[in-house]
Amino acid sequence: MTRMTVGVWNALNQFGNERASAAVRTVEGMNVDVLFIGETALLGAERGEHYAEATEVMRGLDYSVSWTTDYYPGPKDRPNQAVMSMWSRIGGHISRQPLGNRYGLVWTSPNTELRVVGTHPDDKNRQLRNASAQALVAYLQNRGGAQVLMGDLNDMHPDSRRAKSMRAIGRLVQVSEEDFYEKRTSEPLSATIRREVGGRVTRLHGMSSGSSLEIYREAGYADADPHHRPTVHLGPLPVFQLDHILGKEVTFSDFTRHPRDGSDHRPITAVVEY
Repeated sequence: MTRMTVGVWNALNQFGNERASAAVRTVEGMNVDVLFIGETALLGAERGEHYAEATEVMRGLDYSVSWTTDYYPGPKDRPNQAVMSMWSRIGGHISRQPLGNRYGLVWTSPNTELRVVGTHPDDKNRQLRNASAQALVAYLQNRGGAQVLMGDLNDMHPDSRRAKSMRAIGRLVQVSEEDFYEKRTSEPLSATIRREVGGRVTRLHGMSSGSSLEIYREAGYADADPHHRPTVHLGPLPVFQLDHILGKEVTFSDFTRHPRDGSDHRPITAVVEY
């Protein structure tokens, strides 16, 4: 039996700005063997001095294997102008894999018995999230062995209390995603507020369906946190669980939500045995 710790964090692009040193301290506190960071830095900032300094410090923490990539393998219809990254301090190999309209990063253990996939699917479109989930399941289906999937998956477990509440609120709002993302040059302030607030509620309503998580569940993946505790905050308030660590043919223990610093997402970690 092999035992290791994995972690994931949506860092809100802090590795590419003046908060890079604080972001690295957050990683140090997570103390994981394999780490996936969504929204590591804004696209282009990974070539700047802040990211270079953060990378140097990460090397000092023994993260000797890493890969940084932008988000999109194909046309960038609604681009997330950021990069994602994966880091390992126990060797292995990291590669990039197209998963629907976004990339994922895949860490393979030195003995090839475990694969850890980091992914950050689309936050605005349920169909694109589902396509990414289906692509990921198909990619891993023929590879066998123990598997861990983790990231800001932008979906809630549909049976959780918060997801049920969000669906109830969302049914009262009559704003489409298209209304939210279509910028208008002239409209009353009241219409702008309704569209912005309503659009965000509509987006969260889509996440509350948990449709991509159902795809993973049906494929045999279980969540490291069966209690579905929130990982995303609205100001000081914990609101939703969007960040997940899922596994197949592994055993999870010591699931932890770490203090957040500079991001609305809390870093999460879990011990994996396989």
